[in-house]
Amino acid sequence: MQIPITLISSTRLKTVETTAVVDSGASGTFISEDFVKDHGIKTHRLKKTFRIRNADGTNSGKGKITHYCTLMVKVDQRTMYGKFNVHKLGHPHITVTYLRMIQGNGRA
Repeated sequence: MQIPITLISSTRLKTVETTAVVDSGASGTFISEDFVKDHGIKTHRLKKTFRIRNADGTNSGKGKITHYCTLMVKVDQRTMYGKFNVHKLGHPHITVTYLRMIQGNGRA
């Protein structure tokens, strides 16, 4: 399922409208490395890197996750902060887990 979202960068005060895939099987919240570069989104190095695994348990083959970014996310009338792990995704550029989208704690 795809949903329209608005991303707001706190460091650049830039707003980007895009779509995200809601994936109940995803192991976290991810944003495309290319999307981050194209929009000049500031990233931070993770203290501990990790690999993404496919549904069958094998490594994704796209390398380790080494960076993340924090963005304000607006979905409909709800605004929350989200930590997005930067990964080599295709299109759409953002993947979120359904569980994270419905949590009521204000974080994506």
